[in-house]
Amino acid sequence: MNCNVCGAPVENGVCTYCGAVVGSPQEASGLQQPGMGQTGQMNPMQNNVSMKPIKSKTTTLILAIFLGWFGVHRYYVGKIGTGLLYTFTIGIFYIGWIVDIVKIASNTFQDSEGRIIR
Repeated sequence: MNCNVCGAPVENGVCTYCGAVVGSPQEASGLQQPGMGQTGQMNPMQNNVSMKPIKSKTTTLILAIFLGWFGVHRYYVGKIGTGLLYTFTIGIFYIGWIVDIVKIASNTFQDSEGRIIR
């Protein structure tokens, strides 16, 4: 079953991507055209939906704490370029490493597709 708001998979009546509550199977089963909202207009979120799973906050935080100065947490979330930068600059001289730990812990750290790591 897919969300009628963003098209992502629905588990237990709640969208795994946008958090929308799907009231009944008829709402999510495709009574509306894909990408169409309740008003019949194209949903702008439809183009931004990625079927890749969102990375775990706990895993990201553990990687950042123990291996963050190598940039391992950035590789994990798909930020390969800044991961390489962290690898060669020792977490941008430890400052970027600490900033990333704070951002992950405060739910403001994003993956390579701009989704908040939660």
